[in-house]
Amino acid sequence: MEPEPPSQVRLGTARGAEVVKVAVMALYALLIAFGLCKALPLASIFLCALTLPIGNLVVRFVQENHKARPRLCVTLL
Repeated sequence: MEPEPPSQVRLGTARGAEVVKVAVMALYALLIAFGLCKALPLASIFLCALTLPIGNLVVRFVQENHKARPRLCVTLL
């Protein structure tokens, strides 16, 4: 008897691009919230702000190229 392959979630590229956008926005929102609540040092808000252009670049790249499957597809074996 063969073992079952691991289950996979298939979202589609358009919905996956939206998931990336929400995830990046949530990450920055949490970092700012923790910084304002003093759970993280105040310097972390500043350092987080320095990475905003990269986060924006990632979101924009995924939204513009989500139909170009071979460029965005990563297979984990």
